[in-house]
Amino acid sequence: MSYVLWHSAGMNRTPEEDPQNDAPGARRVTELSELEGLVEIGMKRDALRLARRLLRKPVLKAKPFNEALNAVLTLAATLKPWKRVVESAYERLPKRERPAVRFLMMGFRSGLHDHAGVLCLMPRRFTGDNALGELAFVFDAALALDTREFLDRLAKQLPRACKTAVHPVMEAKLVYSWAEYLARKGEW
Repeated sequence: MSYVLWHSAGMNRTPEEDPQNDAPGARRVTELSELEGLVEIGMKRDALRLARRLLRKPVLKAKPFNEALNAVLTLAATLKPWKRVVESAYERLPKRERPAVRFLMMGFRSGLHDHAGVLCLMPRRFTGDNALGELAFVFDAALALDTREFLDRLAKQLPRACKTAVHPVMEAKLVYSWAEYLARKGEW
């Protein structure tokens, strides 16, 4: 292909010349890919600054929220300074978008030792890609709060969850939670 054809086909455009960057969601996509890249290479200060900016936007969607919260969970030394920003952003999320961010939000609240907050996020049914992780967060929160009746109900799901866990770390986490439950009941 000649240079003229290549250049005229738009293959040699800079990001400023690209008409797709004028689309309404282009800046958000650029910010998300920038944040992902900053987290990937470990540029803590820049990534956390961009995450804070994304979380403070008045209108949020699940994808930017998840990317920003992932940056916070990955790079922030402590989570306490982020509590107000993250919780405020979560409240601004449309209710239909909240299930998509539940797993990371459980991780955030668990990191703050807000066990009651983790239980508030518990789904009616544990389904989807993050079901086992959500079950582990909920079970740990219930163990921390020592809610016996609730633990008895959740514990019925653990044997099957341990068998269906594909990743060895998830399986080990679920087995450990189950063992902790049985030890507290005096059955271990």
